[in-house]
Amino acid sequence: MLKSKSPTPSKTAAPDVPEKIPAVDWEKEIKAKTEELDEVKEKLQQEQDEKQKLQKQLETISSSQSEASKRLARAQEISEKLRDENKKKTEHIEKLERSISQMEDRIRNLEIRGKWENDDSI
Repeated sequence: MLKSKSPTPSKTAAPDVPEKIPAVDWEKEIKAKTEELDEVKEKLQQEQDEKQKLQKQLETISSSQSEASKRLARAQEISEKLRDENKKKTEHIEKLERSISQMEDRIRNLEIRGKWENDDSI
């Protein structure tokens, strides 16, 4: 047996290396991959635009929430002050009502004494 000196493909060569692809098929594959890449780029751009839009919405909502929280805190402070003021006024009214009641009792007592004194003088 004679050994030829021509190179023979070795069995260790990568099995996934494509054999020669005709130029037309190669161009079609490149075109398809380019279109696929363009679609992915377009989707990426849409996702980035959507992300920016959502980020702006988040900032707006966060700002609104912060302002609402400040207004709520202020309203709670005012409410607490009004409660305290109302409590003080209620206590003052009750005190005045007791004073009025005591004065009315004194007046009645004086009227009763006045009637007795008038009855005694007759």
